[in-house]
Amino acid sequence: MKISDSYSYPGADLGCVFAMLTNRDFQRLKCEATLALSYTVDISGEPGAPVVSTRRRLPTDRLPDFVRAMVRDGIEIIETITWEAAGADGRREAAVALSFPGQPIRMTGTLELRSEDGGTLGALVADLRAAVPLVGGRIEKATAPLISQAMAIEERVGQEWLKKLDSS
Repeated sequence: MKISDSYSYPGADLGCVFAMLTNRDFQRLKCEATLALSYTVDISGEPGAPVVSTRRRLPTDRLPDFVRAMVRDGIEIIETITWEAAGADGRREAAVALSFPGQPIRMTGTLELRSEDGGTLGALVADLRAAVPLVGGRIEKATAPLISQAMAIEERVGQEWLKKLDSS
């Protein structure tokens, strides 16, 4: 299933947004805002092209019953965002991978960060796959809105983060 979603940071400089997205404290706030029961954050690689990895265990109460039955003790998600160096115009691109250890579902795609209308836009294009005979499509359809909700949470947390930077 194709996923296409975006988030926006009006009035925010692309470099400032990139610095936020690759900041360990911001990633922790993002994990907490998604109601993670537990999480780890790792940022590695070169400063201009970092790899941001989070591992979260999330509650299952927002999942449909047929999915919840497969992940009774919480669902674990590993998110890896591998950033490339900035382009000549400052634009950033990253490979995005979501895996669900022990579950036959994964997402791969790209995240583009670019200046737009005096702010910064993050655009995700990805492919979500559940390798489960007969119900894979249902699992994908149930998971896709959760990814959009997570992006909306990240956008809200990011806007709050940037607002605090502006006021200091």
